[in-house]
Amino acid sequence: MTISNWRRTAGWIGCAAGVVGVIAGLLTILWPDQVDTDTTGFTVLQSVLAVRDVGLAILLTTLWPAKRARAIWVAGAVAGMLVLAALEIITIFSRHDNGAAYGLTSYAIGLCLILGAIRPVRRLPLALGIYVFVPMTPAIMAGFVLEQLVIAGWMAGFALLGWRSVAPAQRADSLVQGERA
Repeated sequence: MTISNWRRTAGWIGCAAGVVGVIAGLLTILWPDQVDTDTTGFTVLQSVLAVRDVGLAILLTTLWPAKRARAIWVAGAVAGMLVLAALEIITIFSRHDNGAAYGLTSYAIGLCLILGAIRPVRRLPLALGIYVFVPMTPAIMAGFVLEQLVIAGWMAGFALLGWRSVAPAQRADSLVQGERA
């Protein structure tokens, strides 16, 4: 598989994962009783979220830089997404809110996205990294509905990143790199 084919495939996977994340967030708001820890819906939701997180990890591999110095930050973001997937599965069995672990892992992803997106500036990955700290963290502390809406917004950003990876190579490169198309 060529790099552009991988980028396109990973883009589709990431776009779908982001859309699934948005839908899951909205459904959780509309039917919170269906995803309570004592229901089958909880297990289904956590399983879907684990698959979503693996899809987002695949998407993040499209950000792999040519320079090795920044590769560690992209690897960190990919690893963070895989840890989130593992946390979703752990939550199924523990039936316990792993909020602190989710938070720390999200912070690590955000920090890695920020550090991996500078020089040259990659606007969308940088925005996804900043999003963790600016709207997402305060919203999570503000309550369930706002928390789900803001996480759905983060997922929409990943869907957009996936979509841009699917676009023709020249357009995708210019948009992800932060240049005007």
